[in-house]
Amino acid sequence: MSSARIYQSREVVLQEIRRGNVCAILVEGEEQGSDASLLKYILRSTTSEVGFFGRDGRARVADDLREMVIQLPIESVFAILDRDFEDSPIVDQCFTPNYRGHRFIWRRFEIENYLLEPAWIAEAIGEFYALQPDRISGFLRSAGEIEQFLLQWAKILSPQAAGNAFIADVTKQIERKKLSVAGRSYFGEIFERDSDYIKSQLLAHYSVYANLAEDILSANAIAQRYEHHLESTILSTTSLAMAHQVISGKLLLKALYHQLSDQEKPRREYIISKLATLASKSVPEDIRFLIQDRILPRWREARRLAQP
Repeated sequence: MSSARIYQSREVVLQEIRRGNVCAILVEGEEQGSDASLLKYILRSTTSEVGFFGRDGRARVADDLREMVIQLPIESVFAILDRDFEDSPIVDQCFTPNYRGHRFIWRRFEIENYLLEPAWIAEAIGEFYALQPDRISGFLRSAGEIEQFLLQWAKILSPQAAGNAFIADVTKQIERKKLSVAGRSYFGEIFERDSDYIKSQLLAHYSVYANLAEDILSANAIAQRYEHHLESTILSTTSLAMAHQVISGKLLLKALYHQLSDQEKPRREYIISKLATLASKSVPEDIRFLIQDRILPRWREARRLAQP
């Protein structure tokens, strides 16, 4: 699988889009294995009309899209963002026929969640250990066992997901109230999954600002809001389809990789590349739908109308 582009300035990307003959789609990430390289690989045999541009984080994607829409010809540039903590109505409107915005959002938490199909994982693992099948963990021998493994880890990671949902939620409240409160980074390590630890970290960071807004930053308000997000997240881990909306695919991939035999283990890049190859043979419906059914027809029609 090819690596993503080296990070380019907005001006360089604008020049490349103007020179090119492709529909530009801005996505998150820059490093190898980023959204741009994964999507390019998954869609390599489906369309040559799309150029993916990794623009670092979510905020930069949004800023670049806003500026590029103004500077480029109509319907030349779009963006697809990770779902992260967006509410379902905001996500769902991107999939409706009458949506005319340029910013789209995946239905799953992030692009890696679309790679985590149990049958694909079983095939990737089975292929690597074809000559040593006894080294495959008992949790990963079949698609059914892998689905249960992913669901189990979704439940294990629920406290972390709830903590991150809390941070996103409270950050919006703080910005709305225009409060001077230091932001807190998201929990991102696979070991950060103990509920008491997550709650204690949130309390330690936010409760010192209680005098600014008791309703959201008092110890009691923080605890209640966290528990609400935890309950909601746990309810979303009853099926894999629902879990993919709230649990990080990157962390599920880490959990999967740790479960492989320590005696002989494929490189992480092998697993991702193999899953992306399988995804390219059966493009996930959300990816196919947003790009082929929603974005490309608008780009093609605008090009048709622009012809003399």
